[in-house]
Amino acid sequence: MHKHTTLPNLMQKIVSAEDLQSITEAVGYHDTSRTFTVRTLVDFFLLAALHEWKSFRHGADVAKMYGLPTFHYSTVSKKAKEVPYEVMKRLFALV
Repeated sequence: MHKHTTLPNLMQKIVSAEDLQSITEAVGYHDTSRTFTVRTLVDFFLLAALHEWKSFRHGADVAKMYGLPTFHYSTVSKKAKEVPYEVMKRLFALV
């Protein structure tokens, strides 16, 4: 059962996969992950802010209920460190 997946779905309609790919290419970042992609990271951060998750560990524990894939909490911090800030800056400038 998915709880409150409206915000990530809305974000996917506003910023398409092509837009996200063009942003990452313009910054020079190549996403090599198959499961925890930049899109998943953005969705995680949106849901974490909306639902005021306590930590990455808490977010990883409840992520499945919100339509995100299953992942280890350390994956979030690794991915957040890997993705350049400029990607997020340009992404939210579109919104």
